[in-house]
Parts: sequence; C-alpha cells; structure tokens
Amino acid sequence: MGCNIPKRFTDTEKWKDEWFLELTKDEKMVWIYLCDNCTNAGRWKKSLKHLNFCCDTAYTEDDLKKIFGDRIIDCETFFFLPKFLKFQYPRGINVEKPAIKAVRKELEEYDLEAIVRQLLGNHYLMIKDMDMDKDMDKDKDNSNTSNIYKTLFLDFVYLKAEEYQKLIDKLGRGRTEEYIEKLNNYIGSKGKRYKSHYHTILNWTGKDKVPKSEDDEIILKFREAKERENVTTKN
Repeated sequence: MGCNIPKRFTDTEKWKDEWFLELTKDEKMVWIYLCDNCTNAGRWKKSLKHLNFCCDTAYTEDDLKKIFGDRIIDCETFFFLPKFLKFQYPRGINVEKPAIKAVRKELEEYDLEAIVRQLLGNHYLMIKDMDMDKDMDKDKDNSNTSNIYKTLFLDFVYLKAEEYQKLIDKLGRGRTEEYIEKLNNYIGSKGKRYKSHYHTILNWTGKDKVPKSEDDEIILKFREAKERENVTTKN
C-alpha cells in the first residue's frame, strides 16, 4: 500500500552557505529538523522534547534563538521561519491555488501577515489578477505590468493600485475609505462574492449619488445652502 507523504523543496545550496557550514553538527541537524517539521507556512509548533529526541540534543528555546537568530521568530507557542516560506514560494503566495490559499489562510490565522510584509515585502501577499495575465498573453508587447496585482484592503476588499487611485480621484480619500469599509463589512457579514470590488464601489456610489470629488461636494453643499436661503427669502 502506498502512503501520502508531504513533500517540499530542500535547499541543496545550504552545503555551500557560509552560515550553515559554520554551524556545529548538532546545530545543522536541528536546522534541518525545523525545516522538515514546520508547516507549509513555516510554523514550527514548539516541541523541544520531540526535537531533542530526534536530534539527540538537549537544547532549550533560548539556545535555539541564540543559535539561529532572526532565522526563527518566537511567537510564543511556535517559531516562525520566514526564510523557509521564501524558499518554498520564491515568487510569493499571490495566486489562488488551493495549496497557496491554505498557506495564506494560516498566515492570517496566526497573525503573521504583518511580519511577512515587513520581511518579504507587501507584494509577496498580493493576489495576482488572472484576467490581467490572459490579457498580457494576448498582447506581449505591453510591458506595463503595474496592473497585475491587487492589494488587500481590510479583510476582504481587493483593488488594483490604479483602481484605488481612481476612486480617490473621484470620491476623495475619505469617501473612498468609507466605501471600502462598507464593502468589507458587507462581504464579511453576508458572504457575498463580487467579480470586481472596484466596479461594485462605483455602482454603490452611483446609487448613493455621491459627488465626483470632495471639491464637488463642497460646491454641492454651497448650492444646497443657497437654495435653502432662496426658499427662506421667498417665504
């Protein structure tokens, strides 16, 4: 009978890495153990008893932090290995494949997104727009790739950089943030799915008759005040 054994990439270049070569034999064994036993998102649930048994060592948590430095991040109940994550997914976890979504969900569940953004860059978590990829395949001469990625706002709202800027140009930053929050809360409470969050916001602003910009809003309020003044004068 066959068995389903989880597989992952291993860094064969570590045997040429000066940092790795300077580790003692026991330290090398422990590092390999951590990389083999952490989750796909790079989380190793602390179990020093198991680690020391498998590696025939007697390390403490403080020993591990001293040996491996910033290669492991202490998150109370687990260690996070950001370099493991980067090696397994060098192009980022920015596609909607089931395995990648599971990793992204785990990072979110354990509040690791901020750490990943800080260490690996905000783009590492951005969701790649597959429709844009298809358009680029049709027009390979188009070298402008700035529209490929969407940024996550709050918990559920995804917008391209130029979409976000267009909303600010049209509504002003304050109203843009209000509508992003409104859409985020609606998706979170109702579980609704939209093909385009940008066009959903535009649709909502149209129904709400939102002014084109904050300057237009000032003008509109001035006109309304003048109309009320005229009505009062006539009465």
